[in-house]
Amino acid sequence: MNEKLLDQLIQEGVSKILDGLPSEQYAEAKSGLSHLLRIDIEPTFKGSTPKVDEIAARIGRRVIDEIAKTPPEKRLEYIQLEILSNEIGNLDWDCREIAEKSIEASPDMPTLQGQAKKNLEKVEEYYRLLEEKGPFWEREFGRNLSEAHLDCRFVLGLTEHSSLRLGRTIQILQQHGSWPPDWYRQIWMKEK
Repeated sequence: MNEKLLDQLIQEGVSKILDGLPSEQYAEAKSGLSHLLRIDIEPTFKGSTPKVDEIAARIGRRVIDEIAKTPPEKRLEYIQLEILSNEIGNLDWDCREIAEKSIEASPDMPTLQGQAKKNLEKVEEYYRLLEEKGPFWEREFGRNLSEAHLDCRFVLGLTEHSSLRLGRTIQILQQHGSWPPDWYRQIWMKEK
């Protein structure tokens, strides 16, 4: 991450997003802008893309312009919504990857379960946050969190039921005769 570029974008953005905003929201809006820019720009620096700073600056300015187009009374909520959308999206993707890896031929279950446990805690934190924020926020992100919740619980062996998306992969594995994996068979398919 190019911290100098991030600082430059924050300075550019502050003048645009604070215009018309109540002064008591300045600090939270500036902090939110910094966090959102970091979330949106950081993936750009993970690859070996040529002109990475130029691409990151373009992404950052687009984010700033979108915030600035939002009416001042809605800006802080817009920033919070975008941050949450990115964070939950990334968490959801990570939970899905862990669940997909758990049904491969020779998964490293202790590692995957450690990751799933940490992610499950995050999912539950987000559930509490959404409950505080209200019905709109719950509807906006509830499905993603529900799928992530099921994925984590499945990997941890807390439920035999998978998320819908993992269920589709399981159906394909069943058709090819490579389902269930040993860990699943040991937990859920014991002779009673």
